[in-house]
Amino acid sequence: MSLCGDKHGSKKLYEFMRKEYDIEETNLLSFRHVLRSIGQFDHAEKYYRRLLNELSGDDPLLAHAYYNLGLADILKGDYESSLKHYKAVLKIATNNHSSDHVIIAKTHNGIGEIDWKSGDTTNVALFQDNMGLFYREQKNYYEALLYYARSLVILQKCLSKDHPDLGMSYNDVGTIRLHLNQLDLAVEYLKQALEIRERALPSEHPDVAIS
Repeated sequence: MSLCGDKHGSKKLYEFMRKEYDIEETNLLSFRHVLRSIGQFDHAEKYYRRLLNELSGDDPLLAHAYYNLGLADILKGDYESSLKHYKAVLKIATNNHSSDHVIIAKTHNGIGEIDWKSGDTTNVALFQDNMGLFYREQKNYYEALLYYARSLVILQKCLSKDHPDLGMSYNDVGTIRLHLNQLDLAVEYLKQALEIRERALPSEHPDVAIS
């Protein structure tokens, strides 16, 4: 189907997709999701930007609009613009949702993808750690372990053996293994965390005490 002339073309496209995809709601948001799903990213972006102009500054839907603009930017390879949109998501979403809300997790995931594509390994590790924390707070310990373990592998490659952040990463993995009742492995990781912290931090540091 050819998409012609913005106003009339979009109207025809909307009518086509309303029948094709059985869209009952006539709001802009559902229309844009269908546009995106069939690959019409330029049209989707136009409507997301229109939504930004129509919603009030405290409307939670703004976060979803910014998120989808950030996703469109990634698909176009514009990582700088994508990061700008994702930061706007976090600013809005943290004021409207709890820290474990799915839009916040998805946004951190998008930021992690930007860091991975741009080769920023330290930020990739931080992203993995943030996702581990997200699933840990949800008590989804197997998923949390997956992300914490990925973060640890990255930090092992880019940090010195006595770096405090590496100790924290070992501690995170060990703590999750405790939750999973993997006691022998938990002790192994927690012991490693303590050894690193004892070498890297003063004896009175709180991170040494909790290891």
